[in-house]
Amino acid sequence: RPIHALANFDDCWERWGEVPLTGPQLEWVDRLLHDRRHGRNLNWAPFSPPPGDDDLRRALDLGDSPVVAVFTSSSEETAVYPEYRQGAFPDSRDWLPAVLDMAAQFPDHVFVIRVHPNVGDVHGMGQAPELQELLALRERLPRNCRMVMPADDVSSYRLGDLSEAVLVYYSTIGLEMAAQGKPVVTVAQGWYGR
Repeated sequence: RPIHALANFDDCWERWGEVPLTGPQLEWVDRLLHDRRHGRNLNWAPFSPPPGDDDLRRALDLGDSPVVAVFTSSSEETAVYPEYRQGAFPDSRDWLPAVLDMAAQFPDHVFVIRVHPNVGDVHGMGQAPELQELLALRERLPRNCRMVMPADDVSSYRLGDLSEAVLVYYSTIGLEMAAQGKPVVTVAQGWYGR
């Protein structure tokens, strides 16, 4: 089986899920999460700028409203492993209209959609096919929604910090926000949503 097959994660959990981490292992995980947040010690280009001291509430015109952070995935992420898409919506693009419907039901909250960096040409790999759809969707967002595009200088981690809840199609930041105690809803299966 391929290394990222969901069955491999199930096997790992079956063997190790109930074994608590040791002190040094917890410290290692803490360093790993801290480094990811700040774009350090990665074997790939960081997907998010490091959190700064910027006033994200003002920059995104969030006011004092509670924030729901919404993190999309890209078609490239799920192309190789179709089983990752198992869930209520077969594609991240199919899910976003439902998010907008949900936003209409919670007008006192601000929903900030963070478009996955792989969708834009952030790393010189070309634009994903869904970029034009997302640009069109951005033009008709409800008043209580914002959309952060791939190249925008907004830290996904800072956005997660401001949020009261996190919605992800399936993106690693969902796991990272859950590790910080944020309530997280994953829509697709993904490798940690089992």
